[in-house]
Amino acid sequence: MAKRHLTTFDEVVAEFGGVPALARYVGRPTNAIYNWKRERGKFPAVLYWKMNHALAARDATAEPSLWQFEGAPEVGAKLLKIAAA
Repeated sequence: MAKRHLTTFDEVVAEFGGVPALARYVGRPTNAIYNWKRERGKFPAVLYWKMNHALAARDATAEPSLWQFEGAPEVGAKLLKIAAA
């Protein structure tokens, strides 16, 4: 089966079962998830590997650009290349 490729913040949240389920998974309050979307439209980079591991278990992938890699755009670019491979 082909993996689903998620391209938006909302698609990733929905894949986890909604804001409350994602908040429980990442160990953050639900208002943090809403703030990420409102303020940046991206997830914190520190959650990239954890969330992507869970997505892979669900036969899904997500755009690395949905995570905020502050001060390290080269890291985000490398992740985009890895994800495309």
